[in-house]
Amino acid sequence: MVLKSKSYLSTILFGFFGCTFAILWIIIFTNFIIIGNNFRVANLILIPILIIPSWMLFIIQEFLDRLKFSKDEIIVYKILIYKFKKIDWKSLDYCFNTIERGKSGSFKVLYLVKNKRLVLRISESNYKNYNDINKCISSNIKNKGFIELNFFESFKYYTKGKILKLL
Repeated sequence: MVLKSKSYLSTILFGFFGCTFAILWIIIFTNFIIIGNNFRVANLILIPILIIPSWMLFIIQEFLDRLKFSKDEIIVYKILIYKFKKIDWKSLDYCFNTIERGKSGSFKVLYLVKNKRLVLRISESNYKNYNDINKCISSNIKNKGFIELNFFESFKYYTKGKILKLL
């Protein structure tokens, strides 16, 4: 069985239009204000403000992956940088569920663990078919169930690849 993840369209469009908007305004700003006759030093302060929407692109890229589950492996596609990585089902030790809370509410998150390190984070807020993904993963590897994990612990362990001491 091959299962593909379905991302929310609003997340993809926000990143695309944010970057496009930033690049457009930087081009217009540099051509007409900095290079032209109306140059003022105060206009240089506006450049970082115009770059902020392009930062949103990198933030969204970190959370936006396309997943493909096959019989033998998981393939994770990074959408914006055209990179992929393969994870064999046999190399994964287990998975566990947790709930993360934010301004938009609380949502379920599934973590995949390999050699006591968090390898992949799959969030209900990023994928429409989270329940199907959760069933597919739980049928292929051992699920340890729900574990209470606060945001800072999950961020630290996931980004730095530290050894998971919870289980």
